[in-house]
Amino acid sequence: MNDSAVPYRAGCVLPILDWSRRNLCDEDLSDGGLLAAEFSKLAPRTVWLHGNFLTAASAPQLGKLLSRAPADAMVTRLNLTDNNFGDAGVEALLAALSPQAASSLTSLSLAVNGLGSRTAATLARAMGQGPLTSLRELRVSGNDINDAARAQLTKRAATRAANGGGTFRGQSGSGESTPADAPDTALAIKSLLVTATLRVAHEMSVLMPPTAGEFVDVLKGGERPCFTGANEPGLTCTGAQFELLGGLIDDFNTATTAQARFARVCRFMVEAGAAEKAAGAQTLAGGSPQTVEDYKMVCGASPETVYLLEDYPEGNEAHAMTLAVGVFRWARFNANLVDAKVQSFASVEERNAAGRELGI
Repeated sequence: MNDSAVPYRAGCVLPILDWSRRNLCDEDLSDGGLLAAEFSKLAPRTVWLHGNFLTAASAPQLGKLLSRAPADAMVTRLNLTDNNFGDAGVEALLAALSPQAASSLTSLSLAVNGLGSRTAATLARAMGQGPLTSLRELRVSGNDINDAARAQLTKRAATRAANGGGTFRGQSGSGESTPADAPDTALAIKSLLVTATLRVAHEMSVLMPPTAGEFVDVLKGGERPCFTGANEPGLTCTGAQFELLGGLIDDFNTATTAQARFARVCRFMVEAGAAEKAAGAQTLAGGSPQTVEDYKMVCGASPETVYLLEDYPEGNEAHAMTLAVGVFRWARFNANLVDAKVQSFASVEERNAAGRELGI
């Protein structure tokens, strides 16, 4: 199966380009970059680019890529969650989109992108005056949007819904509203299949900070924090996951092989998943409760591969902001220890079918 084209998932429009969590940077969106070639080959209608390193610098080129699509094959669903576009990037993206490309978008996710109230005002105008005239689903959770801007965006979303424009869903100051009786038309990620592999380039000289407190400070810091939910009081699993860090740090720093470190990080993720499940529903500010139904690990054919099977009945947005995921991001992007291919599914059955293809 083409690694970029994934099976049908509820709420999607085929074909799907799934380049989420691929370590993409701005250069990959250039005319000669990897993503441009995939766009030309696949002509996708649904595009997932969440969990990469894209910034405002790549926004104009992304707008151009979306605008080059054939008139009868424009992208309708775009997921840019967990990048670093910022307010300037959103403005640049909207400016670069052709009128037809912008009006073709029905779903847009900009969650966890370093956005402020400026973007909320920009999106409210874009939905009211154009160019986002067909947008029915908007997600901007995990950003720094104040109450006034949130109210403006909520008002615009409510007006759109009242005029038959569909539903708006979101969390954490998202400015989105969903009527109580609205159908669940969102692209909800309910099950994950994470293929984790050991990176041979990992250097054993890389160590975790010596204490759990110091490690959390590192995970919260920098221009692109690994632990994005540090200021979310509704993540009640944080304390329990924090208690697990001491053992992880000791084992990681005293391990003599990269393989031992890899296995320990994967085991930590399972332990942290159990802690999250035991803590009950996790809630981002302004959002709906989300729970963990299952989180388990299956060893691959070699010690360098592990499969993580995760199930979230109400969606995984809260989980994606937990301390545990922050640790995994650190191991992946800072320590260069683990690579991960993340496949997202709207149901357990779809995920299990993909697992069977891998022999799980």
